[in-house]
Amino acid sequence: MEAAPQTLNPRRAIDANGQRVIGLFFRGLTRMTEDLVPAPDGSKGWKISSDARTWTFEIDSELKDDQGLGASSQDWVQCLENYRIGKPESALAAAFPNWKGTRALGKNQVVLELSQPDPYLAYNLSLLKFYRLNDSKEPCTEPGEKSQFIPNGMFRQQGKWNSNPRTSVKISSRMGREIDVEVRFVTDDQSRTLQLLSGEVDFLQNGVSLSKALWLKKNYSQKFGSIDRDGVNVSYLGFNLRDPVLKIPGVRKALAIAIDRDSIIRHKHGSLVQLASGFVSPLIAEFSDSANLISYDPKKAESLFDEAGFPRKGKNGSRLILHYRTTSVREGYEMGLMLKDQWKKVGIDLVIDVVEPALFLSAIKKGKFQLFSSRWVGVSDGSIYFRTLRTGQLQNRVGYSDAKMDALLDQLVREPALGQRRKILGEVEKVLLSELPYFPLFRWNNTLFYRKDRFREEDFGKISLSGAIEPIFRKLVFR
Repeated sequence: MEAAPQTLNPRRAIDANGQRVIGLFFRGLTRMTEDLVPAPDGSKGWKISSDARTWTFEIDSELKDDQGLGASSQDWVQCLENYRIGKPESALAAAFPNWKGTRALGKNQVVLELSQPDPYLAYNLSLLKFYRLNDSKEPCTEPGEKSQFIPNGMFRQQGKWNSNPRTSVKISSRMGREIDVEVRFVTDDQSRTLQLLSGEVDFLQNGVSLSKALWLKKNYSQKFGSIDRDGVNVSYLGFNLRDPVLKIPGVRKALAIAIDRDSIIRHKHGSLVQLASGFVSPLIAEFSDSANLISYDPKKAESLFDEAGFPRKGKNGSRLILHYRTTSVREGYEMGLMLKDQWKKVGIDLVIDVVEPALFLSAIKKGKFQLFSSRWVGVSDGSIYFRTLRTGQLQNRVGYSDAKMDALLDQLVREPALGQRRKILGEVEKVLLSELPYFPLFRWNNTLFYRKDRFREEDFGKISLSGAIEPIFRKLVFR
């Protein structure tokens, strides 16, 4: 994997790699399939009341953890309430704005009560993993420095539990076939490629740059097989709306239309990405095609900068100096270089500020940036807009606040009808592309490379639309 998880504490993990690895150790009431459809996991299924405000889950009583303990309906209630209202507050609680309480019904049923219908509940519950600690009687509490997590999923960590692995994590299967795996965290793209070529790594999913993926397919098809699938992960450019320059809508629009995304695809990414008009992929049921792509128009960009009060200093001089924050990971840094080159043509001098991945995430959370690019991973439904655009939400990284948008988003997360949600999402995306707190850039395909001397394509099954690793390991363990 290209980076270490920020944490393997299920209460706090909001980064993509953390959630990917945590899914190997613990179960939630639901899980996401490779097609990003909610399926039973720690439950056997669920029923929804006619008013869509009461959800009843039947617990899988055969689920056992590493100490041989099962989870009763009351255990699940305690766990879920600790996510919802426990202290310190879970980073995941914000994904459930309509959840007002949880109760047990008999020994094997758990009931979630909602203040409003929530069409995304089954999706988001996959993030809330059941776990116990060796030093707590109550499940899903905040761990202490010496706490050990007790897994109930497909795998356990070898040795003592480590919530903050930095180089690798070694795991062993708890069920199905006996498998030992080392998941390595290697930030350098060249090093990941070399480890694959040398046989140190058996398979990689989305683990090499697009240019290297094309190179491997062309030159090493006899040694490595590959599995490709369109994806839902979307990269974007973020504007800090607290900044005195970037809070001006005309400046954001000018910067967006001065990016020649078609040229970037043609010369850099090839067929492995597509232009994005929003965060929700056409592969998702809620996709609305009402939003229009933003087109490259450098002449219009020049006019918008002039209108915003930033003329060139001299005939072909500079207008502004802006700072783009990124990490040393090749994709982000090269995106900065391409932006620097293209924006120079319209009078913008871009300074690329490179920091370590952990410092990058901390700076973005604190609003210490002007511009940055990143990627939303595993976008399975339209609730991504609520989490990233609603006033005050944790993942609203750019400081966006708009009463009209808030009203649309509140309507979205309680609308049970798919067709009506599509209409609302169409309006949300029109506002997004008009005001541009974020500029959606590209949707990314998924590619898995594997050693042909050890695996066959059918060993992995259908890879996930999101690039999640849990479906791959599920197939390897249970095939």
